[in-house]
Amino acid sequence: MEIVPESVTDDEEMHRCVEKWLDERWVEKEREMQHFIDHGEFSDEWCENRVTYEYSLSMCVRDTIYWMVPIALCSLLLRFLRIAGSFVFGLLLRVPVVFNEEGER
Repeated sequence: MEIVPESVTDDEEMHRCVEKWLDERWVEKEREMQHFIDHGEFSDEWCENRVTYEYSLSMCVRDTIYWMVPIALCSLLLRFLRIAGSFVFGLLLRVPVVFNEEGER
């Protein structure tokens, strides 16, 4: 559905086209809501273009991967940094500290 025709170039005319489209949608939705209030269901005309999706377990697993993989990678990175930090800290503890005769480093 074309909201603003391609031939319209004036900003005011574009604004009027968009306002007209919004007003038409508002009236359409109000009419459909009134139908729903009266009958307890949407009209067949309203549901004509509705798309329904069957959600399955495989879709759930696929959707989970998108947020689980970054979390797992961050977890591995933090674990690696912790192990590396422990290793470096352990090396620092092994560095001998030499004191001179006055007890200074």
